[in-house]
Amino acid sequence: MFDCIFRGGRVMDGTGNPWFHGDVAVKDGLIVEVGRVEGDAETVIKLRGEVVAPGFIDTHSHSDLLLFTEPQAEAKIMQGVTTEIVGQDGLGEAPITEEDVAEWRRYLSGLNGDPDIEWT
Repeated sequence: MFDCIFRGGRVMDGTGNPWFHGDVAVKDGLIVEVGRVEGDAETVIKLRGEVVAPGFIDTHSHSDLLLFTEPQAEAKIMQGVTTEIVGQDGLGEAPITEEDVAEWRRYLSGLNGDPDIEWT
């Protein structure tokens, strides 16, 4: 038995092939079957042509500071981004110590737009 089956989606598998109608089965947090999935699951989500795709990788992100104030990164997740590469263009804000906060605020004041942002 699967934990979850997404049935009837437009599957885009990330290989570059055209999408196809199919199902995606998940067990223990992993995709274990794609295509015409036979079997039962604790949860079955019936799709009506919605897209099922692997998570997207943002290979050039400047979300380093955003993650301090929004650690759940909901805006990215809602776009399907599951992995981000941060520290672009020679900047790497983490780890940041209490002693470094004032200097980073001054350095980024022209980019950040909010000098009073709370960094945790």
